[in-house]
Amino acid sequence: MDKFNILLISSLILFGLLIFGCTSVRKCEKDSDCLVWQTCNISAKKCITASGFCTADDECNITYQTCDKNKHTCQMKKGNCLKDSDCENWQECDTAAKTCKIKLGYCTDDSFCVDEWETCDTQTHACKARQGRCNNDFECQAWQLCNTSSHYCYARAGFCESSDHCGAWESCDTSLHKCKAKEGFCGGDSDCKSWQYCDRTIHRCNLRADYCETTKECEYWQTCDISTHKCKVARDYCIEDSDCEGGSGTDAWQYCDTSTRRCGLKASKCTDDSNCASYEYCEVTAHTCKSNPGYCTSISECSIGQSCDPLIHACYIVSCSRDSDCSPGYVCNIYRSCIRA
Repeated sequence: MDKFNILLISSLILFGLLIFGCTSVRKCEKDSDCLVWQTCNISAKKCITASGFCTADDECNITYQTCDKNKHTCQMKKGNCLKDSDCENWQECDTAAKTCKIKLGYCTDDSFCVDEWETCDTQTHACKARQGRCNNDFECQAWQLCNTSSHYCYARAGFCESSDHCGAWESCDTSLHKCKAKEGFCGGDSDCKSWQYCDRTIHRCNLRADYCETTKECEYWQTCDISTHKCKVARDYCIEDSDCEGGSGTDAWQYCDTSTRRCGLKASKCTDDSNCASYEYCEVTAHTCKSNPGYCTSISECSIGQSCDPLIHACYIVSCSRDSDCSPGYVCNIYRSCIRA
């Protein structure tokens, strides 16, 4: 390799060291020119390791210390100590052996725990109750208490762990640990629909009085309104005049027959001619039977000088001087009045 290439490579290496600070020798004129763990050797004009700091393990005075390359201070090797503060909080320092040992009452595994229901908590290094086991109530779930003889948690009154702790008509809601009524069963009215009540002798929901689920629970003239679960008057049936189409107002032409629960026509009222007498027709606007022309039910329907014959419902001439003055079928009597022949 020629001298030019050697010089070029050397220059690049030196440049890199200066740029990235990867040289252990730092030039200085005063301490502030150095890193925090260094001091300035004024005569040599270079930074050196300050007293109490280090760059390698062999700069530490004690064999069981190591140099922390980040802090540049000598630290106790893990597991070694001079005092308790060099150890974990669950350890103490054996100053003779210069090693950390477990404090009384702490553990590193289950073998340190006295009772079979305990386990070693590797976070706190203290023995604690295993899952589902306990030494006091506070080591159980909120819905449990501790049996301090068996060291097992058990469901407290009003709570359950399984359906075995509930009534035959209940199941255990394991999200709340509360017994609840099984589907189709009840423990109170709140377990039933609004139109039902709970029969606590059989734990079943029954219909409340005056309520229905189907029409069969209603009278023959009613139907079950499933929106309210109340029986209501069925179509074409009634319980009062207002249930009828023409049962309201001053011109009402229907009434409710409470013996049959059917709407009937009031006297002289109609829906067609068949509801009227043979001499009448139905005036459908007013739903009233009226006499056909020439027929009558009262004298008011006849012309002046006429009267209404109630037997044939026909108007006839009243006064006469001879038979020919009378209406057909009538004769003139000695009193000059027309009478039926």
